[in-house]
Amino acid sequence: MKEFCDVLGLPTPDYRLPFEAEVGVHPSFEDMQVAVSRNKLRPAFPDMWKNTNVVRIVLSSFSAVCF
Repeated sequence: MKEFCDVLGLPTPDYRLPFEAEVGVHPSFEDMQVAVSRNKLRPAFPDMWKNTNVVRIVLSSFSAVCF
């Protein structure tokens, strides 16, 4: 995603682990299982990416393929 954003001239936020805000930086397998399987959480994307049509299309495709 970083390279894609660089090509489009979009800012790239500092890297954070997926679900870091919800389960912390060292989650257990059980923590992740609850977050993803039971609570149906999906990785959040930066708001700055959601305001760009091209990135929005890529993110929705990416999410559909992965989840």
